[in-house]
Amino acid sequence: KLARILATYSKLARQMGNSAKADAFAARAQRLDPYGNWGRIPGPNDTRIAETLLKVAEVKFKEGEYSEVEELLKRALKTGEAEYGPDSLKLIATLSFYSKFARQMGDTDKADALAARAASLRPQPRR
Repeated sequence: KLARILATYSKLARQMGNSAKADAFAARAQRLDPYGNWGRIPGPNDTRIAETLLKVAEVKFKEGEYSEVEELLKRALKTGEAEYGPDSLKLIATLSFYSKFARQMGDTDKADALAARAASLRPQPRR
């Protein structure tokens, strides 16, 4: 399982333009499982990429490293939309966190729009 996670990080690092880190992650995955039984390396719209981007954005936000957060959230949302579709329930977490981030940065219009979109995707209680 660790080899599969490292392969995912490798693909993400490559997408972010960090070939050296991508190669290091791929080499470590290969050392752990030289026969590649960890499965396919995810493509750019793989759900694991979207989930990883969101988690990295959350960590950077908690650590106060705001400079990369919005770009990570945009990519997580774009990847999730491509994989699940624009009206998927699976986008709610990304939209909600993106709204929280936008509000923290003082962009209330964007925060409100993202929160409204997240709310529109939530299932409505039956009456």
